[in-house]
Amino acid sequence: MYLNYEYKMIYIANPKTASVAVKNVLLEHLEFEQYCHRTQQSIMEAFGLSVDVAGGSHHVRLTAPAPDGWTVATGVRNHWKTLLSWWTAHEQFEEPFTWGWIDKWIREHQRQYFPDPNRLFRHGDEFADTILRVEHLQEDLDDWVGGHVPLRRDNGSMKQITVDEAYDEEARQYVAWRFADEIQEYGYEWPGS
Repeated sequence: MYLNYEYKMIYIANPKTASVAVKNVLLEHLEFEQYCHRTQQSIMEAFGLSVDVAGGSHHVRLTAPAPDGWTVATGVRNHWKTLLSWWTAHEQFEEPFTWGWIDKWIREHQRQYFPDPNRLFRHGDEFADTILRVEHLQEDLDDWVGGHVPLRRDNGSMKQITVDEAYDEEARQYVAWRFADEIQEYGYEWPGS
């Protein structure tokens, strides 16, 4: 979680949504601070903010709406691409990409990354008033901060594999079923051919 107390802005980092690029620009150009439990808990409480630190300092999430006057942004991304990015970043192609891998990955990382196992982006979107979509991140970020801030997307975890190459029909349908509500909420569709 990243905060600017003067302008009452919060950015909640969702994994695999270009959160490192967003974090870098907020810290470097807009005087945001990274939430640190030891030093900022009293400040957070003074501002009426309630958080869960299960995901570490980068993936802190709000547990209640921010007080009036605050604006909260978080990122989302196409679900099929997000899960493929998890696999390419962590499995190094050692385990096959199947619906079973997806299910196992979410169960094993539920506390840290997936507080709701049927949603990929439950680190703050329920309290966000601004959604930064990876598919048009620069435009969304500029709108949120009220000006242009150049993004550098240099942390890409996607190896050279397409969704068409990675997904079999069973895995494709499993993602559509498991995350159906969230996919519909954000209007995502299968990104392959």
